[in-house]
Amino acid sequence: MTETHEVMRAYLDRITAGDFQGAMEFYADDVVAHVGGRNPTSGVYDGKAAFGQYLADATGMVDSLRIEEHDLLTSDAHAVVLNTMHAERGGTTLGSDRVVVYHVADGKISELWIIDADQAAVDEFMS
Repeated sequence: MTETHEVMRAYLDRITAGDFQGAMEFYADDVVAHVGGRNPTSGVYDGKAAFGQYLADATGMVDSLRIEEHDLLTSDAHAVVLNTMHAERGGTTLGSDRVVVYHVADGKISELWIIDADQAAVDEFMS
């Protein structure tokens, strides 16, 4: 088992448990996060503080959020996670299948790309 796999497994255990704050320890200080779409949370976040603020803002916009993991694929430096994001906001629900690609270096997540299968639905839900 690679270090990347071990890091990602521990990270995903936190995410699927809803411990988004605890998951922050897995990010490098200079992490770069690419969040797709055209909604208030879309954009590129440079640095752990900026990405942490994105997570706080995004989770603060919803009444509930749960990540259902489907698969984790890893190599020496990369991971691909297939999951479904389940969210509720003001009585509206969203189930979005997504792919998240991670670059892992020195035991930390250094870059990630969040790609939703139905970005238009996510944009509408988050706007």
